[in-house]
Amino acid sequence: MNKKTKKIVFIVLGIVAVLLLNTVGGGFVKNIFYTITSPMQKVLFRVGDGVGGWFGSVFTAGILKDENHIINKQNILLQKEITQLREYKQEVEVLRKALDIKEQKGFELTMADTILYQPDDAILISAGRDMGVVSGMPAITEESVLIGKVGEVFEHFSSVILISSKDFNFDVEVYATSGEGILAIAQGVGENKLIFALAPQDKEINQGDVIRTTALGGKFPKGLLIGEVDGVRKNDAESFQEGTVIPYFTKIVLQKIFLITNFNRP
Repeated sequence: MNKKTKKIVFIVLGIVAVLLLNTVGGGFVKNIFYTITSPMQKVLFRVGDGVGGWFGSVFTAGILKDENHIINKQNILLQKEITQLREYKQEVEVLRKALDIKEQKGFELTMADTILYQPDDAILISAGRDMGVVSGMPAITEESVLIGKVGEVFEHFSSVILISSKDFNFDVEVYATSGEGILAIAQGVGENKLIFALAPQDKEINQGDVIRTTALGGKFPKGLLIGEVDGVRKNDAESFQEGTVIPYFTKIVLQKIFLITNFNRP
């Protein structure tokens, strides 16, 4: 029998002896036994403590793992709630601005989400015949910026033709630095670009002048924001001037839009 085996047998016999003593031994016998075997019990205690410590470490690690899992889950749920609160806050702000538009201009509005951008300067929105949408309704942002008008209408969706779409034209007013309103025509040229034309040659129009809708032509309500003048081209041989326009809708992320549902076109 080698040394290692002897040690194991010694420990096992000691454990068995302690168990038997606690079961059948009297106080006197126990006392003698404890006195004789106390060195061995200390060894057994240290061994047991080491094993117990190992099991304790494994148990503690398991608890910590479960706690980390719970904490991670709670963090994810918290982030979800924070994200939802931000979305609610943004939506409330959008609705508040829409209410201001409704009160100031008397519009009846239907809100929709932008689903995707379509070719030829158009967007698909989440409102259709089920929400009373009809072709020709003006589409605006919460800032009263004109986006375009409803084109094709489906049961649950609609296509909005942007004002920058080719051959899209309507009457506008250039609000000049002098405070004068100068009538002109806005013309879409595609790729989110817009120009103004047929503005009187004798009127002073400068870069940065704001362009708004006018009631002339009856396509849109008066006073909706279009964009600002980016450049002016004049030709002395002609009676009119023209220039390029930066549409305001290109500076805005079109997440929520509003359709003016009570606009009566002539």
